[in-house]
Amino acid sequence: MRKRKTIAIILLAVTIISFFTYNIFIKEDTNSVYALSKYGSRGEEVRLIQTKLKRWGYYNGNIDGIYGSQTLAAVKWFQSKNGLVVDGIAGPKTLAAMGIFNSTTTSTSQTNNTTDLNLLARLVYAEARGESYTRTSCSCSGCIK
Repeated sequence: MRKRKTIAIILLAVTIISFFTYNIFIKEDTNSVYALSKYGSRGEEVRLIQTKLKRWGYYNGNIDGIYGSQTLAAVKWFQSKNGLVVDGIAGPKTLAAMGIFNSTTTSTSQTNNTTDLNLLARLVYAEARGESYTRTSCSCSGCIK
């Protein structure tokens, strides 16, 4: 019984590592393009950055779509609080940390990945508490119960 749990945990760890490795190194977000907002930029993306930063308390200026000195300071503060490189440029990592994506497919895949990760976390948590997962019905011949 203990051997099965150990094997299950090892398989789960390998699955998690494979999942993240695929998403980080192989997938490379081919369906999306991150924009780059920096001091002097204007537009809807800057407006969205300002809106999010204001909602989270990093930005106190007007939401005008102009990447000025207040937006620059707010982005730097956000970056420092979230372990990002503090350069004041809203690049791919900063935008991803804010949840800003240009492509709807990326947003959908990020939502699906988050849902899958949440489900996986619940499974690991239940297994750690000693509650094993049992299927009620199975059509394959090689199920582990």
